[in-house]
Amino acid sequence: MRKIVKTSAPANYIALITQLQYREQDILAGVHPGAIGRDLFDNLKLNAEYKLLKRQLVEEQGYICCYCNCRIGITGETTEHILPIDTHIQLLAEYNNLLVSCNHSRTQRHTDRTYPNHCDASKKSDILPLTPLNIISDCLFNYQVSDGSISSLDNDCTDVIKILQLDCSKLRDNRLSALNNILFDNSGQLLTQHELELIFEDIDKKDSNGMYHPYFKCIEYCIYCLI
Repeated sequence: MRKIVKTSAPANYIALITQLQYREQDILAGVHPGAIGRDLFDNLKLNAEYKLLKRQLVEEQGYICCYCNCRIGITGETTEHILPIDTHIQLLAEYNNLLVSCNHSRTQRHTDRTYPNHCDASKKSDILPLTPLNIISDCLFNYQVSDGSISSLDNDCTDVIKILQLDCSKLRDNRLSALNNILFDNSGQLLTQHELELIFEDIDKKDSNGMYHPYFKCIEYCIYCLI
């Protein structure tokens, strides 16, 4: 998990939620009688302005999941409410409460029930002690180059890992594969220190398409430990 700095909500999205009365005072005042938070949000997602919002959220995150940092796209992913709308309905349309999480668990479990839940599929309506918006330092998470595992000495980070299942077997395998593809040459030899230093300088930057490398925080941490 890396820190995400929010930009400003698109003007057309703000206009939309104002027009549809998705403001906090309207929701709490019962302007939408008979609808619960998820129903309201599902209706909101039908609007073209929401699709533009989703694009901005994904671009803001550099096309990686807000939690596990795998590659995500504009469609097929989950719009994540940091504070769940089951208990915080007034925040259902609040831009600063929205991120984008991967939806791989839900998709894969349709055909493979052994596929582990992680990220939003594991979080459900839990409230995280630390989020990508308020985490002080993403260096609190430690990774192992030998197996792609994640851990932390910080209690809140440990709880986050458990709630989001960030150390599940699938994510460990994905991180290990990313490490092997970046840190080792075709013969399986570790790159030279100079080559690792060059990668370290650029791995935390978006590419020309505005994308971060998948699992780049894991890669950055492991390179730092190696050099």
